[in-house]
Amino acid sequence: MNDNILSISGKAFQKFICHLTRKLPKPKTKFITDLLCGILFSSDLILTHIASKVPHPSRLTAIAKRFRRQLANRRGLPKQLWFNYLTLAGRKLDVDSLFMVDLSDLAKPYARKMEHIALVRDGDKGCLVTGYWCMEVYAGDQQGSSGRWLSGPMPLRQTLVDAFSFPQALYLPCRIG
Repeated sequence: MNDNILSISGKAFQKFICHLTRKLPKPKTKFITDLLCGILFSSDLILTHIASKVPHPSRLTAIAKRFRRQLANRRGLPKQLWFNYLTLAGRKLDVDSLFMVDLSDLAKPYARKMEHIALVRDGDKGCLVTGYWCMEVYAGDQQGSSGRWLSGPMPLRQTLVDAFSFPQALYLPCRIG
């Protein structure tokens, strides 16, 4: 039973990776696949923990070094990944889809010289502190295209919001339909 679930979810994951890495060079595709597999299997965001779960016969330090190098070299990777993800998400949405916007804050009470710092309300302490405004946009549908309930909302945008350029942060560069 578990093998069947793993094979089905593995096929779905491979299909998702194929859509996500479309028009990317082979090294970038391998990096994205290894990184996502490592994050899923390690349930962690520490590079050495991620590298230890990558199913390759390489040394742990070599994989972690490759991850650091790929993450530092971000030419063209975020734009193409973002475009591919929004295209994939746009296929699953229709006119009746729900868009949920969550405005929250990231408190940085000891920050003094950080860029675009603003006053935010710290929910834990109930007072105003320095920090950043955050905006997250999720999309969901009561029923998916297959007639089943969706497992959860799809994240479309997560960003830190400059208090002075808030209207530009609401711009979501995708077309649905």
